[in-house]
Amino acid sequence: MIRSLVVASLLLFMVGCSGDSSPTSSSSSASSADKAASRNVNRTYLHYCSGCHGAPRPGQHTAREWPSIVARMQQRRISARLGPIPPQELREILDYLQDNAAGGPLK
Repeated sequence: MIRSLVVASLLLFMVGCSGDSSPTSSSSSASSADKAASRNVNRTYLHYCSGCHGAPRPGQHTAREWPSIVARMQQRRISARLGPIPPQELREILDYLQDNAAGGPLK
C-alpha cells in the first residue's frame, strides 16, 4: 500500500514537472479542461497499473512498444481474475503512455 502511494506520488510529480508551465491567456479554459482530463487519465492509469506492480514511467518504452505491453498486462489481469480494463479506459491509458513515451508520440 505504501509502495503504491509512493509510486503514485512520484508519477504525479514527474508528470507535473514534464509539462510546459508557461501560462497562455488564450487557452486558459481549454488548458483547465486538459489538465482535468490528464489527472483523470493519471488516476485511471495508477488504479489499474499499480495494483500488481509499480506503474512504469511512460518514458520507459517507446510508443511502438506500449501496445504489446498493455495487451500483455490486460491478459495478466484477466488470468489473475482481476477483470479486464474497460475498452475506453484501456484506450485512454494507451494514449497516455504513447503520448509520453520515450522518443515522443507516434507520428
